[in-house]
Amino acid sequence: MTISYAKKKKISYSDVDMQGMWRLSGLLSELSSIATQHALELKLWHETLLSDYGWVVSKQRLHFYHPITLNQCVEIKTWVGKNSTVIFPRYYQITDERGEVLAVCTSIWTLLDLKKRSIVMPKKVGLSVPRVEEDDAPIDKPEHFEIPFLLTYQMTRTVYFSDIDTNQHMNNARYLEWVYDVVDLEDMRTHMIEDVTIFYKKEIPPMTRVKLYLGKDQTCFIVRGTDEQDQVTYFEVKCLWKYLTSKSE
Repeated sequence: MTISYAKKKKISYSDVDMQGMWRLSGLLSELSSIATQHALELKLWHETLLSDYGWVVSKQRLHFYHPITLNQCVEIKTWVGKNSTVIFPRYYQITDERGEVLAVCTSIWTLLDLKKRSIVMPKKVGLSVPRVEEDDAPIDKPEHFEIPFLLTYQMTRTVYFSDIDTNQHMNNARYLEWVYDVVDLEDMRTHMIEDVTIFYKKEIPPMTRVKLYLGKDQTCFIVRGTDEQDQVTYFEVKCLWKYLTSKSE
């Protein structure tokens, strides 16, 4: 049984942002796509489960060593980590044509009962998880972070049809699109993201209204999404960034 999976991709115009770098929401979508392909290969998933169960990511961390830019040819590799009863790590590595590591990602997944909206053990639904003896993580798992500055209200967004995936909640890649939309455009133009930590704390179902808060300093920005009464935190995202003086950095 192969516990790793890889595919090659050329970064096209439709993949990049205004800086010519691979758009992070698209990158996360690509990671989810190859995770699904690998899960099918491992028999960790099959389409007959589509309306009843779904793998969901609860937290992830993405770190960039180098920008991933237009027309680059990359290889994306994923593999499974050492799991517990209901916690399943999955890792990723993105390399260029010379084999240099451009980015790595670690993510934590659980299997969700889509009708009860509760976590379920894979063996309960007939899925067999491969046994992994050593946890070969390319980067430390996401850790809860302190917020060193005040977060201020920016806007309220509603979860519409285009935000929802087959698990009947907001798609994990859409979170980053919302996050970037509350950051000042000039900041996004002049900075490179080096590290992203995302905590998906609570599902966001269709038609939910989400209040978005932002705080930032010279080294990072943090975005939080809450319910309209500020009683429930749906997600928190921390992005480490650096000032980009040229595209060669």
